[in-house]
Amino acid sequence: MPTTARDTGLIWSEPDQMAHNQWMPDEHRNESSIDGSILSVNVSYSMDLCAQVTAVIHDPGFAYAKANYFWITRDVWYRSHSITSMGTASNSWESKYLTQMMEIGSAKLGPSAGTGAQWTCQMRTKAIQQMKRGKGDENDTYGIAGQIVGAGHTWVQNAAEMFGLKTILEETDKSHEVKPFQSGDEASESSSVWDVIKGIASAANFVVFEADGVLFFCSHQFLLGAWGIETGEKNVLNPETNQRESRVVRYVPIRWPRDPSAVIQVMGMPTVSKSDNDPFEVQGSMLVDRTNGTSLRPGMTILLQGIPMFGPLLDGSSPSGDSGLYLITSVDYDHLGTKPVSVSFRSPTKKKDQLRNYTVGNTRIEPMQSSAQSGRSEMPGTFRTGNISQAAWRGPR
Repeated sequence: MPTTARDTGLIWSEPDQMAHNQWMPDEHRNESSIDGSILSVNVSYSMDLCAQVTAVIHDPGFAYAKANYFWITRDVWYRSHSITSMGTASNSWESKYLTQMMEIGSAKLGPSAGTGAQWTCQMRTKAIQQMKRGKGDENDTYGIAGQIVGAGHTWVQNAAEMFGLKTILEETDKSHEVKPFQSGDEASESSSVWDVIKGIASAANFVVFEADGVLFFCSHQFLLGAWGIETGEKNVLNPETNQRESRVVRYVPIRWPRDPSAVIQVMGMPTVSKSDNDPFEVQGSMLVDRTNGTSLRPGMTILLQGIPMFGPLLDGSSPSGDSGLYLITSVDYDHLGTKPVSVSFRSPTKKKDQLRNYTVGNTRIEPMQSSAQSGRSEMPGTFRTGNISQAAWRGPR
């Protein structure tokens, strides 16, 4: 069995051997053997739920399985590199290693490329997994959710504190309801803590997710400009008025063509798109260098520079008038590999009543017509102005 220790970012030792959010001292590390047997570690952060780490482990002779390394709900610590400048006013680059408790949510056994077995374990943030399991039963029909006091964001705040999470919250007066456990003919499970949090978030049109031990419970607009490594005054679109307003925001600069001095190095031109259903709706993705790219998280704001229509140019001009501020929605990377970090981002969502239809005056262009003589389609070049009634509409002739 391999004995060479590698920095896989994972600690399989028992959690009582280390203090919360501190890296395991060398004298307590007894997981060097499994480190050498780990084939891959893929990390995914998403605005949908919480961090997920997927590890593939070679287990010849079922040595680790017999030692109960892969039981469901087992604690595993993961160490990541994190930007810690949220909420600060300086432009300094602040980062550190953060160790967070995960737990095994699923374990799959299969054959390896060589001899022996291969395990694929998916680990997720333990606090969120506990929230999802906090349901009632015959002895306590409302479960843990029924023990939490408060309403709206206060309820969410108290729930997060109960499970050891910090919070970034936006206030809301939306109420919640805890569905009780029922047995018999109408048997049903009671609401979990996570069910209730998701319900309040949905009613308030908020996103709710966890990253680096912080529970985010807020709208996209609340997040925009709240988390980054630089501070500046930018023109930000107000979705209520569809007007741009100047305010101070925090962001991570993303430049294309890339700037060799930039903290985040883009590996190629970002892929960005707009939709005609909403001219302000932008979705994009990019590959960034691993050096600092593994520190990016969902909820961070990026400032996309250098690409017309999607943000200011590198000389500071903004011919399209767009601020170029977007929210990161997912970050994926291979912890042990050398591939770039994959990042997705988008513009903040807007409610339906905040959308504005765009028209081109009252001008209508005639549709293409078929030419009987040539057999080709021609654009007649005739334009009609004014309001066109349903009765006056003429289709292709």
